[in-house]
Amino acid sequence: MTWKELLDLAERFSSVDSGKKQVYGLYQTRGAASLMYDIAAASALKLVDAKSGKLLIDSDGWKEAIKMATNSVRNKAAYAPPPLEEGEQLEGYEYTGDLKQYSRSNELFYMGQAAMTIQAPWFAFFLRDITYYSKTPEIDWGIAAAPVNPAKPDESAYVKLSEIYAISADSPNKRAAWEFVKFVNGPEMAQVAGKAVYAKLPTRSDNFKDFRGRETDAFYLLKPMQASSVSDKKSIPPGFQTEFDSLLSNALKSLIDKEKTLDDAVAELQIKGQEMLERLRETK
Repeated sequence: MTWKELLDLAERFSSVDSGKKQVYGLYQTRGAASLMYDIAAASALKLVDAKSGKLLIDSDGWKEAIKMATNSVRNKAAYAPPPLEEGEQLEGYEYTGDLKQYSRSNELFYMGQAAMTIQAPWFAFFLRDITYYSKTPEIDWGIAAAPVNPAKPDESAYVKLSEIYAISADSPNKRAAWEFVKFVNGPEMAQVAGKAVYAKLPTRSDNFKDFRGRETDAFYLLKPMQASSVSDKKSIPPGFQTEFDSLLSNALKSLIDKEKTLDDAVAELQIKGQEMLERLRETK
């Protein structure tokens, strides 16, 4: 599905009758800004132009991503937690084994108040373990491919190679190094990797057909997008992303609450964000 198709589907769940509890179509552990960035990544949008150094938040692509994210949150199609208060810690972004802490952040999904969620592979372990440590009944779930750009439906902005083995050009043991690289990328290692999946998935899918009783085809339908990061560290000075995201969260909240129009909120973001960029570049 494209992001539009996914969010259209998500909106169908917002009217589901569940007594006093609101049902959402899409649940995520981060706020509206994170949803906006995910949508932007699928379209390969860049936050700052690498050549001119200009902030690009006022472009049509970014406006569409902002509109889709804020409309979905306002319409209850997507759940996004409110912006963090100063000094508040984010919970639930990564499952580190603290089941009690993590479950508080994902309760909407496994309690049946959210139809879909976008998570890393280890989420399957969480869904398995939560039934052991609580009275939560086991839920039926499946895996689908992440949203795509309709212009490049065979690529994904969310598929990344986490480890690449390489050999130094001046290595004194090139032959031995090649043998090692061949081994770790070979079928024997793949058999082991396919049985010990947690946070990462093996690139060889032959030995990874089943994941907690679910087919894994969806993980391998798409190839990595060539440029999937919206923020290029070369064109963004240190500290900018944190400052800008604070500004962005407030702007998105004003749109969700209908306090500002899209054009007004984006125009203000463009001016303040550009000033922020130039100030941080001067102090770099």
